[in-house]
Amino acid sequence: MSGFVNDCNYRYQIREYKGYKDGKQILKTLWVCPIYSAWKSMKARSEPAFQNKYPSYQGVTVCDEWRVFSNFHKWATVNLFEGLEVDKDVLLPGNKLYSPYTCAGLPKCINYLLNSFKSNCGTLPMGVSSTTNLTNKYRAAVSSSGKRINLGVYTSKEVAHQAWQWEKANQIEVMVAWYAQEPYFRTDVADALTQRVW
Repeated sequence: MSGFVNDCNYRYQIREYKGYKDGKQILKTLWVCPIYSAWKSMKARSEPAFQNKYPSYQGVTVCDEWRVFSNFHKWATVNLFEGLEVDKDVLLPGNKLYSPYTCAGLPKCINYLLNSFKSNCGTLPMGVSSTTNLTNKYRAAVSSSGKRINLGVYTSKEVAHQAWQWEKANQIEVMVAWYAQEPYFRTDVADALTQRVW
């Protein structure tokens, strides 16, 4: 199957008529079904235009089953509680396939945690960047709740990376403990997170 099939049998969005401007009808979207929105976003990430704009999504695909909205909807009603996002690589780091066997519903805070601070030079370890105003010094930083947290400046990239590892491991352990109390808890997700600690 090459295309996507929107076989949605319910109203997936509510729009309000606002008038005309330059001969075109103006509509304001009041509500969009969160499952439909997740499907549409997943679909977009598999398209060449999106992948050209965001190279980290190169090679991302959607399985044939999920190219039909009703199939994705069945999975989402069980796995996407309110506020959760479809994640394709928490269970299988580096995975490029959206499918019911490779994806999990994750809260945004865990997704932020897994998005590591990228170094500004391809040769530096994860979480490390070179300093602009200090010679032979390296800065360590982590991402937490979408914000960058500086961990300090170090004399070697190895020590800076070790500082990043310790803080990242601490954040993951705290997040797993919190996640275990949530109604949407999954042991396979918790295990996958714990494996990333070291």
